[in-house]
Amino acid sequence: MSGKAWFAVIYNIFFAGSIANWAWFRMARSLPVAVSSLSSLPVPVVGVFSGMLFLGERPGASEFIALALVLASLAAVMLPERR
Repeated sequence: MSGKAWFAVIYNIFFAGSIANWAWFRMARSLPVAVSSLSSLPVPVVGVFSGMLFLGERPGASEFIALALVLASLAAVMLPERR
């Protein structure tokens, strides 16, 4: 691997991974279960759109269907109940 690749691996393992785990555990301890579990659902949505924006990836139909299902599940839980 090149020097850039090693830097990326080390950065993701030690710096980004450490911050992400710290933030997740802090959130899990301080927020109710419903809020902390719902906040993890948009992570793949952000990942797919970030890959499109920064890496030039072109997701297929199955990825967009999966994203729509994630967003629909968020909407089903977040929208107020009709009476």
